[in-house]
Order: sequence, then structure tokens, then C-alpha cells
Amino acid sequence: MDVLVWVLAAVFGLNFLVLGWFAGLELLTQYRLNREIRELDELWREFTTVPAGARAHPAHGFEGPPAVDRPVGFSPRRLRKGSIGVALSAAFVAVAVFTTPTPGGNSVISARESDSPSLAQDDPSLGTGPTRSSNPAGAVADPSVATSPDPGSAPPITTTNGDVPEAVAAESHSSTAIHIEWRGVPAATAYSIGRADEPPANVDRWVVVGETTGDVTAYTDRDLEPATTYWYRVSAITNSGAAVASDIVSATTSVAPPGAPSVVAVAASTTVDLSWADGASETGYRIERSTEDSIGWTVIGTTGMDVTAYTDTALLPETVYNYRVVATNAGGDSPPSAVVSVTTLEQKTDPGTVPEPSPGTDNGGGAGPKDGSAAIEDGSAAIVEDGATAIEDGVASAEAKAKESLATVEDAAATVDLSSDAVLTG
Repeated sequence: MDVLVWVLAAVFGLNFLVLGWFAGLELLTQYRLNREIRELDELWREFTTVPAGARAHPAHGFEGPPAVDRPVGFSPRRLRKGSIGVALSAAFVAVAVFTTPTPGGNSVISARESDSPSLAQDDPSLGTGPTRSSNPAGAVADPSVATSPDPGSAPPITTTNGDVPEAVAAESHSSTAIHIEWRGVPAATAYSIGRADEPPANVDRWVVVGETTGDVTAYTDRDLEPATTYWYRVSAITNSGAAVASDIVSATTSVAPPGAPSVVAVAASTTVDLSWADGASETGYRIERSTEDSIGWTVIGTTGMDVTAYTDTALLPETVYNYRVVATNAGGDSPPSAVVSVTTLEQKTDPGTVPEPSPGTDNGGGAGPKDGSAAIEDGSAAIVEDGATAIEDGVASAEAKAKESLATVEDAAATVDLSSDAVLTG
């Protein structure tokens, strides 16, 4: 549209120059004609004045002034017709140039007219969910960005629609970034990336968020909101201006990672019970353990969504263990929780039991596990037998003491009886 305005301005300027040239030519012609008339008048006066001794013509007397060929100039009517014809011819030529299709079949289209709502109506990617076109073969997945222009500026120049980027694809790069790729245009010197935060039924909602150079066919849009859908289109910029925008694609950023949990640990002799507060938007938890001053972390277990407890078993007594918990979801991992360090308790044993030796250890006589078990059985049998013998001896001793006590009682009773008889006799 701007080019057409400039062409028409040039045509009208040329028309004014032609009119000036015709007007100057007319004035010059009138000047020359008036000068010749004055010269003829002077000649006529000299001719009609009869000098002394002059003779008149015998038949006609003095003849009139000779006929003079009057130069022909352009009249004002001819001047107007000529200028109007030039203007109309120039206007017809300009209209024909800017409305005739090019030989390749691509008509010149205004970049502003290309932002018609028909793109949004005909594009199937404007549904309820995020969509993504197929990734072209050979597409360059380079997230580098050349420049970042003013978001409110868009190239107003026109070009043919044969320079439209194809195979545009958008996908979530993280919870705050979306990556866009497209197939390059050979004539492109740069690319302009437009974004809409809502379904682009209204073209006024488009904002230019970045530019790349002509050899870069990828762009990463950053600082976005998590779990939000955005719509994109790409325009090639050539030496002729900005081409028609590409098809519209959309993508949705992933959810943000959850926050770090807060962990509490309670230790026993061979177990540690871990618990933490349930976070928001998590889909599970990962439990990690370290025994080397919070280095060399090992994953010892995982839990599902909303499960906030875990028990670590088969631990060694009186040993220091370090724990941390990481919450996870589709957006990634949370920062690890603060490290919790605990020491398992001392293991208590029953005094009446004989501790079993560890399998495979030497029991002092070079015996293996099988000989050690036999020795334990022999020792247990000896202890039981000695105990039984001691009990039998104790019972026999008690019985003897009981008999002695009974004999003493009987002797005392006999003595009492004798004393009674003596009293009665006396």
C-alpha cells in the first residue's frame, strides 16, 4: 500500500512538471507573437507615411501591410487536454502494475492484509488443547536467538506469499519456556516470531516476541507462565519486506516443579522412620541416603502421590545416616529437602541367650559355620545337663534337711512326755 502511494505521488508530480513545461511554452509563444506584431505595426506606419516626392500606385494607391505567417502555439484548451491525458494514462499504468498477478502466480499482498482472521478460522490447531505440527526433516534445533526487537513493532512492508515459512512446530521446553522451529526460506534475511496469549481470533492480539537471522530457524520463547497455552506464527523477512505469516501452532508450558519438603527422622537400633509434610502438585517422592557426610547420595526408595512416610530398615546399630527427600512431578524435581542426620541406637540383647556368631566367621578353633553350630548345641546341652544335676542335688539336700528337722522335733516331743510322767509319779 505504501509503495502504491509513492508511485501515485510520483505520477502526479510528473504531471505538474508537464503542465509547467506546457505553460512556459505557451508564454514564450505569446511573447514572440506580440513582438512580431509590434514590428509589423512600426513597418506599416513607416509604409503609410508618404515621404516627399513619393508616388502612389496608379491603380490601388498604397497597399496594406504584407501578410505575415503567425506562429502556431498551444492554446489553453489544448494544454488542459494534454495534462489530463497524461494524468489518466499514468493512473491507468499504476493500477495495472499493482493489480496484475506475477508470472509465478503469486500476487503482491500487503503484510497488513495477510493478518486476516481467516488464518485463525482455517487452522485446526485452535482447538481446546495444545497442538503441534510435524517436525520437518532437517530442521535446525538451535535455540540461540539473534536479536530481540521492540515487541510492538511489525514490518509493514509487502512481499510475495511464496516466502512463507513452512512446517512450523512448537513444543514445551520447560515450565517457563516454549521452543519453536520451522523450515527455512531461501530468500529470508531474518525471521519474525509472533505470539498470542489467547486464541488468535483477533489479529490485534499478536505481539512480536523475537527475531532471528536468516540462517537460524529456531527460537526459544522464555519467561512464560507455567501450565499455560501460547499460540505462535513465523514471518520471513526478505529484501522485499515481511512475507505472509505462517500457519498458527500452539504449545502449553509444563507445570512448575513442586517445592522442597521438610523431613523428620526417628531412629531405632536397626531402622529409621522418615516423615514429611505433603506438598502441592507433586506426583511422588524420592528418598535418598548417604553415610559419607552428605556426599555419594543413593536412592533407597520412592513413594506415590500423597504418601509422606518411609522406613529404612536393615541398618547397623550406632551408625550415622544422612537422609533427604525430593518431590517430583511432570515439571521436574523439587530442590532436595534439608539434610537430616540421625544415629541408630545401641542394640540390646537378652542376658539368658547366647549370641549366635555371624555366618562364615572363625570361632577360635578354626571351625566353619557348621562346626560352630554344633559347638553351640553341645554347649547348650551341657548347660541344661549341669542345671538339672544342680537342681537334683538341691532337692536331695532339702530332703535331708527336712528329715533332720523332723527328727529333732520328734526328740523334743519325747523329752516333753518323759517330763510329764515324772511329775505325775512324784
